[in-house]
Amino acid sequence: MTSSRESVYENKMERTVVQTKPKTSEALMEIELGNCRYVRVTPWKDSLRIDIREWENGKPTKIGVSLTLSRWLTFCDAIEELEKALRSGKIDVRCHLGGNVFATVSNGYRCVNIRQFFKPESQELTATRKGIALRLCEWNTLVEYLPSINFAIPNIDTILPCHMQPDHSSVQGALMCSECNPNGF
Repeated sequence: MTSSRESVYENKMERTVVQTKPKTSEALMEIELGNCRYVRVTPWKDSLRIDIREWENGKPTKIGVSLTLSRWLTFCDAIEELEKALRSGKIDVRCHLGGNVFATVSNGYRCVNIRQFFKPESQELTATRKGIALRLCEWNTLVEYLPSINFAIPNIDTILPCHMQPDHSSVQGALMCSECNPNGF
C-alpha cells in the first residue's frame, strides 16, 4: 500500500501528472503544469524553494521563478485576489510576494505573471525578464494542486510569511524589513 506522499494523481482533462516522488532525486515534489512547465519543491542551500519554471531537454531554463517559503505562503494568500481579478477582468492587480517579486494580472493579458521587478533611481517599479507568465490552463492546474504542493512541504504550518513576523507588528518594523520594503519607500 502506498502513502499519499508516494501516490501519483492524474487530471484526466489536461493529462497533468503530479508526482510526489519525482524522477530527479533532489525534488520533494514535481507537478507538470503543461507546455514543459513544472512546479517543483526542491532543497536549495539550507532551505526549501518552490520553483515554477519552464524546462527544455530535461534541464531548467531561465524562464521561471524560485520562491522562498515565505514568498510562497504570501503567494498562496494572494491566490484569491488573483483569481478574482482573472474572473472580473480587473485591470492591473499587483500582489507583492516579497523582495521585488510580484504576482500580477494585467488588462489585455489572460495570464498570471510572477516576476521580479526593478526600481531604477527616481522611477516606478518596472517588470524584468526574470519570471514566468502562466497561461490560464497552467494557472488552473497550479491552483488545483496547491494543497498537494503545500502537503509536500515539511512543517508548513510552522512557517510564517514575512509580513506576519512579530517584528512587523509596527509600521516601523515593516519599513525596516528589506523583504517587505526592498526599495526603501
